[in-house]
Amino acid sequence: MADVGDIIDYIKSLRKGFDKDEFSDKIEELAEIVDSNGLDYEEFHNLLRVWLNMSLPVTKWLSIGMCLVPRDRLEPRSVDYAMRWLLANFQNQTSYTRIGFVLDWLTAAMEADAIDLKHLDVYYEIFYMLVTYEVLTPHAIKLVYTLTKPMDITRRRVLELLDVAKKREAIRSKCRQIQALLGLFKSYKPECVPESIPVFSVPSTFKQPNIRLKQRFGRYQALRNTLNEEKQRLHWVNPMNMKGNKKVQPLIPNMEFSNVGSKQYDSKMSQKNYFDFVEPSALIEYSLRHELSRPARLLALLCNDAGLAMLATAPDSEHAFLSHDLHHLLKNCFLHTSTHSYAEKRLLLSRLATLQRTLMQGVPVVTRFLAQYLPLWNEKDYFHEILSLVEWISADSASHAAHILRPLGRVFHRSQPLQQAAVLTALTNLHENLVSRWISRWTDLLQLGESLDMSLDWFRNEMSNVYSNLILSLVEWVVADSASHAAHILRPLGRVFHRSQPLQQAAVLTALTNLHENLTYSNSRPRQYFLSMESSKHGAALAASLAEFIADLAGKALQVNPEDIRAQHTAIWCVERVARAQLLNPSEPTPPPPLVFALPLLGVSAAAIDKLACIMLLNKKIYGKIKKQSNATSRKMEDHLWTLQAYTIDLMNALLSETVLSERQSGVIFSKLHPQLVERISKTVPNADGALSLRSHAAFAPYTYSQFEALDYKETDNKLWFDSVIEPEFKHLSVFLKKIATELR
Repeated sequence: MADVGDIIDYIKSLRKGFDKDEFSDKIEELAEIVDSNGLDYEEFHNLLRVWLNMSLPVTKWLSIGMCLVPRDRLEPRSVDYAMRWLLANFQNQTSYTRIGFVLDWLTAAMEADAIDLKHLDVYYEIFYMLVTYEVLTPHAIKLVYTLTKPMDITRRRVLELLDVAKKREAIRSKCRQIQALLGLFKSYKPECVPESIPVFSVPSTFKQPNIRLKQRFGRYQALRNTLNEEKQRLHWVNPMNMKGNKKVQPLIPNMEFSNVGSKQYDSKMSQKNYFDFVEPSALIEYSLRHELSRPARLLALLCNDAGLAMLATAPDSEHAFLSHDLHHLLKNCFLHTSTHSYAEKRLLLSRLATLQRTLMQGVPVVTRFLAQYLPLWNEKDYFHEILSLVEWISADSASHAAHILRPLGRVFHRSQPLQQAAVLTALTNLHENLVSRWISRWTDLLQLGESLDMSLDWFRNEMSNVYSNLILSLVEWVVADSASHAAHILRPLGRVFHRSQPLQQAAVLTALTNLHENLTYSNSRPRQYFLSMESSKHGAALAASLAEFIADLAGKALQVNPEDIRAQHTAIWCVERVARAQLLNPSEPTPPPPLVFALPLLGVSAAAIDKLACIMLLNKKIYGKIKKQSNATSRKMEDHLWTLQAYTIDLMNALLSETVLSERQSGVIFSKLHPQLVERISKTVPNADGALSLRSHAAFAPYTYSQFEALDYKETDNKLWFDSVIEPEFKHLSVFLKKIATELR
């Protein structure tokens, strides 16, 4: 049997005089596919477009239309395409049979809930207009009847329909259809419709769609309803427990309740338990007002997302029980020899990552696990899960953060660009989660920085290379109750970063960025899950050190792969996210490494240059907030300010002043170029000083030369390009340049 793609190609190739028997065979194959498996939506949409534009005989054309039934609900693009075709052909009387079938097809889809009424309601005026065409009235009347709302009823429309009904009095069935619509109008606005209008039974009045077409739509409607019911129904059984070694205690047990002793004979009304609910919303709503029976093992709540939400609202006593279970479970499963399968371990880590995302905070016992496990990690197992978990860690112990960050750094340096992007993103998320409030005691930051310089001697053992993605997902959610745990997690990640290819490095950097964001958020809350305590100042201290760690990794990634666009994008994106997190709770910002500024300035991406301007504006806002809160400055802050000012001068010299080489000593990016190299560049490149200006930069060429070819280059200046290109196209760059150049304001 041919697949749908082959059948569509065959239909496209049909020409006058085609073989009728072969055509019938192909349509039978298509109908069999529709009745058995259904059409994928892309296949359906492609077939719809081909079908509407075919000039086949009507009977052949209708036979194809009978097979246009997708498994899923119709998307707006398909409805729009059909309506555009209808509008293009409705004045051609030879197309009325085809238009009538399209209207019947839309009606069948509407009755089977295969189309959102909002998508059809947009075309109400068109359907109403088609009702006035006598030939099309039976096909359009039910659409109008279903879509009519009280606001659509006017006295003018009532008079129009009365006139149409009067003209069709000779044909009883067509007159009754108009009268049925007037009856609906009368039920909505009786003051607009005469009292003499009779009321008819709708099913006996309107024309029914083709039976086979209706059955096909109805079959997939029933299938969709069944799937939706299964999605909403709560399941408290872990599918992993239905296979494998029955003698081994499952990592995530099924939901069970124990009735011991006098509870079996309690005459009072028993408490409801989780089995009494089939919908997540009903379970959560009831639990907020009443007490539920506690399951035999709280780990069973990890079976589904509703259970994770229940853990978020659980009392501290249940958090303590769960922490105890998780401590022994993670230790025995990952740090000791375990008989559990890889799939079970992967599921456990992914559910823990989901739990931390639900709580928007790291679980302390998971942070301690990461601090112990990452020094022994082989940099490949559970990669994504570790990055997800590392986004949430506790900052109460700087050494924990160091043990987490350093392994991620190693992963980053040995990874491919995509993995590097993931690591950098996780670290940036961690930084944003850590930043909670302004810390005036810089000694905490210095002490934390020293703890992050601990050695990397733990990272020795080699395991299988299956779990790397899971490990990175776990890293993104690390609790901050102990800095030593964070140190044990970050240190191995640092080693992984340095030994990884660019893709793995990107993954590590992404995970650490997510960790920063998550720590920023979680430490701003008054209560911490699993801690029963107020947020600690260590979260902000760890966030500041993490920002430096992310900047360092981003710079080293660009040193190794300076031409890799993925590494450039990840580095710039993560530096910007860190700055945005620091702006929420101003702390001393970390200047971006020189390569983060130099490479985009020398590259061909205008969007990257716009990002540089955004980073500079964010740092300016951060220092503005710091100055309002305290006039005191440290030597470190003064150095950072000098670096940012030097970056500003570099951008000014390159983009506007056209003195990028001659005035390089006033900046920082090009200040270390050897004089002989500068002389060689000046001789080789025409107008080398202005090569990076707005009018000459390769990144802006698509916006300048291609759009203004008629202009003479010698007659243009940067002010012209700024007004015509930069200001309308690049929001951040235009604001930045206006701030540093008064002539552009």
